[in-house]
Amino acid sequence: MSDRLKTAFIVVIMAICVLPLAAMLCGYEGQNLENRPLAVPARLFENGEFNEEFPMDFDAYFEDHFGFREEMVTLVNSMTVAALGDALNDDVVIGSGGMYYYAETLDDYTGTGRLSDAELKCAARVIAMLSEHAEAAGAEFSFAIAPNKNSIYPEYMPFYIVRSTETGNRERLGEYLIQLGVDYIDLYAALVEAKAAAGDALVYHLHDTHWNMRGAVHYYRELMRRLGAPYEDYAAVEPVLTYDYSGDLHYFVSPAAAGAFEDVQYPTGEYEFADRANPARDSVFETRSEANEAALMLYRDSFANVLVPYVSSAVGRVRYSSVFPYDFTGLSDAAFDMVAIELVERNIANLTDRVPLVEARETECALEVAGSVEALAGYRTAQGRVTVYGCFDAKDYDALTDALVVRVRADGFERCYDAFPVFDTQAEALAEGLHCVQPWGFALTLPAALDAGEYSVELLVLRAGAACSSGELLRFTVG
Repeated sequence: MSDRLKTAFIVVIMAICVLPLAAMLCGYEGQNLENRPLAVPARLFENGEFNEEFPMDFDAYFEDHFGFREEMVTLVNSMTVAALGDALNDDVVIGSGGMYYYAETLDDYTGTGRLSDAELKCAARVIAMLSEHAEAAGAEFSFAIAPNKNSIYPEYMPFYIVRSTETGNRERLGEYLIQLGVDYIDLYAALVEAKAAAGDALVYHLHDTHWNMRGAVHYYRELMRRLGAPYEDYAAVEPVLTYDYSGDLHYFVSPAAAGAFEDVQYPTGEYEFADRANPARDSVFETRSEANEAALMLYRDSFANVLVPYVSSAVGRVRYSSVFPYDFTGLSDAAFDMVAIELVERNIANLTDRVPLVEARETECALEVAGSVEALAGYRTAQGRVTVYGCFDAKDYDALTDALVVRVRADGFERCYDAFPVFDTQAEALAEGLHCVQPWGFALTLPAALDAGEYSVELLVLRAGAACSSGELLRFTVG
């Protein structure tokens, strides 16, 4: 190699190394299209003290913001996908036929995230209790699980990722919900049928985690059918197809390359956002239309984003909430005809360790105590409400047939409240002193209207008409 070629090669390599830093120093700002928060600038001092994590914080910030990052990531990933059939991204699984899958769904697919029957029974009981709260507020209730993409399209998954042959969380939770009398919408069956009917067309996006409107329309129909108001079901409407869609998984792999994939849309009616709401920013927002007088409360995740124009234009008033744990406070004052929850399959486990925010319902307190149970409890106070949480030791507890009741006492006061069978993450320290199976947990938020005074708390485990008592667990003071 001549000296000139050597010099040119060195200059090119140095330019490649220096260019990203130079662009960053000159104010280069790339677009964040990866559906994740980027690292914030590192601070040498925080709260007046030296930040010992500064080197790691700076490294994370530089990795997310160096100049021409998107272009370099796109180039490198394109080469690895072409050469190896995989991308250098832990969030994306590259399947055959150009199908991308979200890596967080692998636990469901392989069975490594399979919950125990006991945990799923507790999750079902949580949903059943939310259904009771909705009905007490005068609303119908429904619960739907949006299947993971690889549940509907397993045939494109890489051959070396072996699918579990055991019944998964979604199927078993659905069975338990039906046993408890919850209105459960089985979207899996509808989507498998839609997939077969669509032929070569897809009901999920090629490079995205989510369903497209060919898939989402089936949940829309189920919601509208339950509301009972007239609606367009789009069965005889030809969809409008465009080819400028990219997808959240696409931008993980190719952040600098816009996609040109199919998107499916149907015509919608008119609606407006209440109080200058912005669905891209607000976790809770309302829409209004003149379609009818129906009112819907929809607790949802990102799978329902595509449905906002369709539901909003078909229902007079819709409140959307992506807040989790679910916040049911204020339902009685809002006069909804229906409360619906849509949850993606991969997040079923969240139902077992996150306590919904809802004032506990009062229940029968004249209970005969026939035994004892070991338990530990703590409490926290927020927004004028007391939340009691803890764990108990009851190996044969069955959330489908047994119940948890917390008895609250004070001078001249005795009330009993239903408790969620949820092991609150803040109760982990308590469980260290008790050998709880699973561990079994309980949690509830007491009514805000408690009078000032000192209260004692007792847990009652109800089984076959008999109650096992923990005795007094703690005391707290109101006012």
